Amino acid sequence: TAKDSTGVNNAVTIGSTVTQTTGKIDGSGSFDGSTNAYINAGTSTSLDAGDLNAKPTITLQSWVKRNTSSAAGTLMGKPATSVGGYLLYLGNNMGGSSCTVNQIGFFESGMGNKCLGSFPADTNLHKLDVTDDSGGLLSVYIDGSLNATTSPYFDTYTAGSAVFGIGYYFQNTAYYQWTGVLDEVRMSNSARSADWIKTEYNNQCSPSTFYA
Repeated sequence: TAKDSTGVNNAVTIGSTVTQTTGKIDGSGSFDGSTNAYINAGTSTSLDAGDLNAKPTITLQSWVKRNTSSAAGTLMGKPATSVGGYLLYLGNNMGGSSCTVNQIGFFESGMGNKCLGSFPADTNLHKLDVTDDSGGLLSVYIDGSLNATTSPYFDTYTAGSAVFGIGYYFQNTAYYQWTGVLDEVRMSNSARSADWIKTEYNNQCSPSTFYA
């Protein structure tokens, strides 16, 4: 099962080929890369980015495990059919992207694809956090530590009626499905700080022994 753990309670639909497997925290979703490997979290505007003085803010997070050391695909996103929306992906199977197999890709229709960071080329679980702050700084964290930064072009991430997809990119049909495991997928319309991300990573790695 999958559910929205926030007070918004967005309805969640799970594709028929997503299976439950061991994750970092309780169970997780295993995606096989097929057409029906997806989680649809609906179209709520609660999944749009924040807008601080017309400069969008966002944090996207997940524990990520590749099925192979070169697995690629969509991790999550709410891409609009025209202007706006956002998409987080890994690797080099996205149309129009120049990302290499281990780069983290971030797409927004006003700025195109940004390729940054270096995701581990293995099949272990790693925590991935991507933030875009009000100063326009796009930052990637892997396992709680800063991995890369770049400055994106400012545009709105508001995606209106677009679907927030987990494990796939949805624009009228499904594209670029993920092959691997995703756990604790989170989206926030604020940019989390480096200290916040590090503390969360430590807590999730060892909740019984770490104290903030």
